[in-house]
Parts: sequence; C-alpha cells; structure tokens
Amino acid sequence: MVLNNVPHDYSVISSGLGQLRPGFLLLVPIKMDELKIGVIELASFRAVEKLKISLVEKVASSLTSVVSIMKANEVAIKAGEATKLQNEEMRAAEEEMKQNMEEMKAVQEDLHRQMEENRKIAQEFEIERVFLNAIMETIPDFVYFKNAEGKFIRISSSMLSYLKASRPEDVIGKTTVELNPGSNVMEILKMEQEIMKSGEGVAGHIEHIKRKDKTEQWITVTRIPIYNKEGICLGLFGLSRDITAEKKLSDLGKKK
Repeated sequence: MVLNNVPHDYSVISSGLGQLRPGFLLLVPIKMDELKIGVIELASFRAVEKLKISLVEKVASSLTSVVSIMKANEVAIKAGEATKLQNEEMRAAEEEMKQNMEEMKAVQEDLHRQMEENRKIAQEFEIERVFLNAIMETIPDFVYFKNAEGKFIRISSSMLSYLKASRPEDVIGKTTVELNPGSNVMEILKMEQEIMKSGEGVAGHIEHIKRKDKTEQWITVTRIPIYNKEGICLGLFGLSRDITAEKKLSDLGKKK
C-alpha cells in the first residue's frame, strides 16, 4: 500500500536537524499464505522508487520466514516449558504419593505392632484373670477390692459367709455400712477412707466384730491403697483372716 497524501496528524520524522511530516508512506504486509504476521512501515519525505519497493517486498518475504521460525520456536519453547512444568508437577505428585505410601506403610506397621502388643497383653491379662479367679474362689482368707467410694468391686468366695451373703452379686456395688456385718462398720469405713487419703496402708491390724446375732469374731486385717500410673488412688485392697478360734483358745489358756 502506497500513500502519497499522508494524513496531517500522522507521526513526524525526527532528526538532529529537526522534524517534518513525511510525504510518502509505504506499507508492506508480512504474511504467510493467509496468515498475517505483521507489517513493514516505511515513511519518506519523497516517493520511493519501484525498485526500492520491490526490495522492501522481498525483505518482507524473508522476514515472513524468520518471523514464522521465531514464532514456531517460541511455541516450541512454551510447549517445552509447559511439558517441563508438567513433568515436574508429575514428579512432585509421584514423590508425594510415594511419601504418602511410606507413611501409610509405617502407620500399618505401627498398627500391626500395636495389635500384636494388644494381643500379648490380652493373653497375659487372661492368664492373670484365670489365676486371680482361682485364688478368689479357693483362698480361705477374706480378699476384697473396693473403689474410691468404699464400694466392693470384687470379693473372694470365702467372704460370702463373713458378709452373710449367698452370692457375690449381693455384695458388689455396696459399702460395708450397707452390708452391716458388725457393730464397728463406721470405724472400718473411717479407717479405709483415711488409708486412701494418706496413702499409708495397715498390716496385721486386729479387729473385734460384734454381730447382730450376738456372736463375736476376731480378724486380722491388711488394707493397702491402690494407685494408677498417674498417682490417682483408685481404691483399696483388703486381706483378712479369721482368728476367732485362736483368740478363744488363747483367752481360755489365760483363764486356766
């Protein structure tokens, strides 16, 4: 496109000598087939010869290839960068997945180890439970456990006769005061609370019990507070032995 009448408001040509509006304008497109890439704009004070116009057109043709190659390279570079970024993201995702798998494997191993430890603990607990049941069923002494409120939570079978009960269910969940086996129940309750409060047990303490049916009984008592790992008192362990027969024989010997 050739313009001999350049618009008045068109850009001026500036130099060290001054500036002047051009009188001639040549516009040569840079395109490949129907793809328009750009344009060469040549401004002059006077008309450009056809030979020079032809030269500019050839330059435009050459620039078409150059610009096309540059754009293709730019697209290739962007595609390469996108591929690189995608690969990095994939590697990061794979690394994260690998780390998650390792963490999951570690969790599974910990869970398996914990389950194995729980199984061993359960086996040991079962053995201890069997032993304790055997002791509680056969020991002639009075053995019992109380909670922090002074209520029975486990007793030996031998204590049923002492408490005048027919089965353990009649005793569990009750205090000595509620069962009232003798005249000194309040004294026993006070002693138990003091042991759990102070943390100091008693051993070999002799108690004289006067029952409602006017019979008397002497027992030796051992009471020990029970604590958990945090140092909190959970209750009381008691072990008693009936020494009524020995006491009566001793008193009889003293009278003689």
